[in-house]
Amino acid sequence: MNKTIRSAQYVVNLPRGPVLLCAIHTNHLVPALEASSIDHEVMMLHTSDQAQVCQACDLAASQREPGQLPH
Repeated sequence: MNKTIRSAQYVVNLPRGPVLLCAIHTNHLVPALEASSIDHEVMMLHTSDQAQVCQACDLAASQREPGQLPH
């Protein structure tokens, strides 16, 4: 699995708060949200906000096995 941390391009507003996601994770998450009844709103980040990192990529990278080299 690729553990690259991508820059966030979208904000997915969920009841528990906004989540910053890259396009890949947004494409995975939104169909699941639409299948469930969770309220959500997807907004594109402004270009000036693009220094933000994708929270799902960041989480995946932080769960990397100790001693494993980053890809």
